[in-house]
Amino acid sequence: MDYLSGINQFTQVAAQLSVLLLIVRVAFGALNCFMGYRMLKFWISVCGFFLGTGIGMTAVYVLQLSGNVKWILPLAAGGITAVLGYEVYLVGAFFLGWVLTTYGILMVVRQLDIEPKMEILLLAAGTLFGVLVGILVVKYARPCIIWLMAVSGGMSIATGVCGILQKDSGILMLLIMAVCVPAGVLFQFKTTHK
Repeated sequence: MDYLSGINQFTQVAAQLSVLLLIVRVAFGALNCFMGYRMLKFWISVCGFFLGTGIGMTAVYVLQLSGNVKWILPLAAGGITAVLGYEVYLVGAFFLGWVLTTYGILMVVRQLDIEPKMEILLLAAGTLFGVLVGILVVKYARPCIIWLMAVSGGMSIATGVCGILQKDSGILMLLIMAVCVPAGVLFQFKTTHK
């Protein structure tokens, strides 16, 4: 019986943690949706840090390094790429546009009931479309960044709210996005300057 009560307690804690993570998702979504343009360099630095840390960890694994080097190298690489991302933010904006677009298409494709081959084809097309969006973000930085951040933030708000409400409804997600995205775009255009 102790085993079953332990599983029950674990399930309750996991459910509470799940709701907490969904609330955090909604909060970050709102931050992106309404303040994305202002937060861009911060997010690019965060992405650069994780990218550099991943590259550093890969180097540690491939070179079979040990001791303090296995901790210092990934953190140093992460710090360097975070600073580079902040300073050369249009390169980071390209990658952010590419990744967010690909992620958004992935979220939409997951909602569709299609065969795996078609899903892979759509994801590949989404990745290529993400590259195009990344190029547009660099060319028309301010409006593209505002739209991209509002859409990605609106998607995070919608998926988070649907998760909290425990409703797996594509229509509800679209309705939430239809309200949040235009509001986020208008707010960002009104509160930021060229």
